[in-house]
Amino acid sequence: MKKFFFWLVLIIIIGFVGYRGYMAYQRSQVEEVEVQEEVPPVEIRVVDTSPLTETLGLTGDVRGIEEIDVFPKASGKLVDIKV
Repeated sequence: MKKFFFWLVLIIIIGFVGYRGYMAYQRSQVEEVEVQEEVPPVEIRVVDTSPLTETLGLTGDVRGIEEIDVFPKASGKLVDIKV
């Protein structure tokens, strides 16, 4: 019976030492990862108030709802208008 308790205590002690060693290894790995991370630079600005303007900038052609093509009766170039 004494041999049984001896082996049981020995296995518990070895298990506890192994567990503590594993936890220390995990902590050392986490610390290395945290040290390797770089913090991005932070920019600070003072907030100003200004009026809000709602504008919309678009590009394209402006067309009316209805369109009419106008053509002259005579061809040529208008040089002078005498009144």
